[in-house]
Amino acid sequence: MLQTFRLVVGYVCLTRELIADFALVAETLILPQPTVEYDFYTFNSKTGNATQYTISAYLYPSFNALPTPQTFGISLDGGAARVVAPIPTIATGQYNPPDWNKVIGDSIRIVQTNFANIAPGKHTLRIDLMSPNLVFEKFVRARWHCTLYSAHSAAGY
Repeated sequence: MLQTFRLVVGYVCLTRELIADFALVAETLILPQPTVEYDFYTFNSKTGNATQYTISAYLYPSFNALPTPQTFGISLDGGAARVVAPIPTIATGQYNPPDWNKVIGDSIRIVQTNFANIAPGKHTLRIDLMSPNLVFEKFVRARWHCTLYSAHSAAGY
């Protein structure tokens, strides 16, 4: 019966009939988390020195689907992953995260992570999906601190 489930991007999809049969197995089943890596180059031609970069993750609007916050890890050049919880927790008695109206209005959630002392040259950005229900649209690297807007808000929608 183990052949009847399928692996989808690191998660097990079970039918309703199999959930009861595999309840004990699912608790001990450990699967690899989905990971993506992006190589990029930095050029600091004016000073040639290390500088600070901001990586902005653009995510589709969603809720925390589990009792614990949704998280992803972000790391640069093989360093320790920083755990990011992009969706604010909902206060008792509330139904939406505090930023929900802005996120829905922009049709995007933007989460920024800063990395300091980035020298010129090749770098690798690694994203580890630690929870389900997060959908990334893109990642943007900026060399300075700035407020980034989605295409909808920039166009005045």
